[in-house]
Amino acid sequence: MYKNYVNNFSENLKIRRKQLGFTQEKLSEKLDISYSHYVKLENGINAPSFETLINISNVLNISIDSLIFKSVDDNIKLDNLISKVSDYDEEKLKIIKGFINFLLDTKDKN
Repeated sequence: MYKNYVNNFSENLKIRRKQLGFTQEKLSEKLDISYSHYVKLENGINAPSFETLINISNVLNISIDSLIFKSVDDNIKLDNLISKVSDYDEEKLKIIKGFINFLLDTKDKN
């Protein structure tokens, strides 16, 4: 199930990068990560650390939830994300918690 959200992330990352006219190499430089790591993120091989996810959100001027989910308002920022998800039902909150745990577990393995 969480793999679906990693796939959404990698697909949305690629789409947004192309919308802004960045090459993979240029975006990896802007994100201050290695080119090979960026390619793995975009191909869904690795999930980003939470810090990298925030950095990607800032550099691409897109909300984190827009990167993870398919159709969410692009103007939502991290600082009001908690208030936004407070109305979510238990199932959606489990998915979000699971994805965050997946990101943290992936970071520990890198």
